[in-house]
Amino acid sequence: MIWDKLYIVQRDRCDWPSVLNLIQVAGMELDWEHLLGRLGGDSPLLAGALSVFRWISRDHETLVPGWVLERLKLPPHTEDEQNREENRARFLDSRPWFVG
Repeated sequence: MIWDKLYIVQRDRCDWPSVLNLIQVAGMELDWEHLLGRLGGDSPLLAGALSVFRWISRDHETLVPGWVLERLKLPPHTEDEQNREENRARFLDSRPWFVG
């Protein structure tokens, strides 16, 4: 299901929210090896979805195995919780963050 939904990114429809929910629910139970093999050269799609997932999920360290991140050339889980929350808050803050 994840494999299929990764390919649906269009102007009027995007299934990535479903992908993110499936990772949240199934996480460590997923057959990551099979999914990566099925994606083949399209593995950057999964890397993109996992980048978004890691940004929005507090539990990403326990739901996505480290070897999957390594294979997709994503940085390891190193950011501490407080730093991640500060970065997220800064990103979502609409006030100017720079000094003119």
